[in-house]
Amino acid sequence: MRNFWDKWNRYGWFSHAEFIAFGIVSVALGMVLSWSLWGYEEFDVLTGLGNWLYWSVLAGVVVFVHHAGQRAWGLVTGFKLEHKVYVNGLVLSLLLMMLSQGRLKLLAVTSAEEKLVPIHRLGAFRHGENVATIAQITMAGPVACVVFAAVMGALGSAGVLGVSVAKDVFWLALSFAAWNVLPVPGLDGAKIVYWNRFLYVWFVCSLAAYWFVAGALGIFGLGFPLAVVVGLGLTFLFVKVLAKGLF
Repeated sequence: MRNFWDKWNRYGWFSHAEFIAFGIVSVALGMVLSWSLWGYEEFDVLTGLGNWLYWSVLAGVVVFVHHAGQRAWGLVTGFKLEHKVYVNGLVLSLLLMMLSQGRLKLLAVTSAEEKLVPIHRLGAFRHGENVATIAQITMAGPVACVVFAAVMGALGSAGVLGVSVAKDVFWLALSFAAWNVLPVPGLDGAKIVYWNRFLYVWFVCSLAAYWFVAGALGIFGLGFPLAVVVGLGLTFLFVKVLAKGLF
């Protein structure tokens, strides 16, 4: 643990440029998420600005959790991460928001670049950059979001947090993870599926199962382990029946 904190103090803190990027992304996502909330019966500037600020803060928290998870696991494996705005996703997100009047919410707006820290990879298997290590670091982001969503859901169900806020954070974190595992170059999903298709299918199936368990059954915190088990079953069905010969 002491070794990890030493690495974090040296390489873990986000840079000034990254905080600016997070700010841009948070404000943009806040706009996307609150586009249809500028008044309930008629246009209201104060209501709209309040909702924009509310969703911008929640988006900032989720984005931070996502990238902090990647950054932490990167340091464990000897890599330093640099997080950036995924410009293509950001532009497309804003376009879809305007064209659909806020009904389509694209949340894939950030990306990460891994940089090797040679001294912290000494003795590691496959010392340099490799597909497996990069994919594992990348996957830590969506996993962190899902775990964070489960914690928020559990706290909301227990009455520790306001139910409304807990649910908003829950669905936002789950949605952010889902968008980021799309197998599109620049996003987390592309690196994961390139490394291990079986693991990718399991994660997507578990995410879909968690979405169903929480949405249809209203099970938030305890739905997480249930979704993992259901995801394994769906993955087995997919690999053995639907995609036989591809794995």
